[in-house]
Amino acid sequence: MDIIKKLKPLWQILLIAVFMVSYDLIAMAVDFSVFKLIPNNWIEVHGEWIACLISVFQIVFLLVLYKKWVKRQETPQITFSLVEGVWKSLLIGFGIAGIIFIWNVLVNLLMSNSSMVKSSMDLMEQADKQATNGYYLVELLFVGILAPIAEELLLRGVVFNTLERIYKKPWFAIVISSLIFGIWHGNFVQGVYTFVMALVVSFVYYKTRTLKWTMLIHIVINSSTMLPPGIDTGMNQTIVNVVSLVMIIPMMYIIYRMEKKSKHLLQDMQTVS
Repeated sequence: MDIIKKLKPLWQILLIAVFMVSYDLIAMAVDFSVFKLIPNNWIEVHGEWIACLISVFQIVFLLVLYKKWVKRQETPQITFSLVEGVWKSLLIGFGIAGIIFIWNVLVNLLMSNSSMVKSSMDLMEQADKQATNGYYLVELLFVGILAPIAEELLLRGVVFNTLERIYKKPWFAIVISSLIFGIWHGNFVQGVYTFVMALVVSFVYYKTRTLKWTMLIHIVINSSTMLPPGIDTGMNQTIVNVVSLVMIIPMMYIIYRMEKKSKHLLQDMQTVS
């Protein structure tokens, strides 16, 4: 019995790996089926819809997994009304986008000669071209909405709760799930800023214990650089970047207030008990 208890964390860590692999396998299985059943010329024209279809399959799979695996949700330290949650999520999302912008600028200025950075930038450029090579609304649906929902279900929903279950320490779940999220993106430049992003988003999830705000934050981040055709100009993108930079300060203040408020509530509960 003692051996089983000692090995339980290892099995749960293994389960995390299974969750990550399963997420990609769902995409590969649907992708393979589509390529077998549908002519190549149709795929070239409607590739964005196929990507959306894959994301929907992933979301359904992850939602079932999340409901089965996370049967008992921890009590939230903080709750938001609908309006409060929306505007705070928007500010946090744009603030993180501002941090990402600063990181990308620093990388281009200070590390552009690094082969690792060049490789990362090439991979990101290829991904951007693939994501912007079709109908805008379909791309926005895939990159801006469906992908964030799927990733939040996986990382904050399944992985975070599994890690927290192993060691009962929130900081462990926040840091390790964020590290996994960064490494999962597969390149240095994107890995660093997705790690930082995940730290903030995981903190919000830990305090609120709901995925709806982390999903909204993630959607804002992914959508902030996807301006519609006709207004997707250098000037308008600069405006978005400036707004994102300004939002870093409100974002930090919101995080500070969340931490302070949760501590006060915890102290009040301890006093009452």
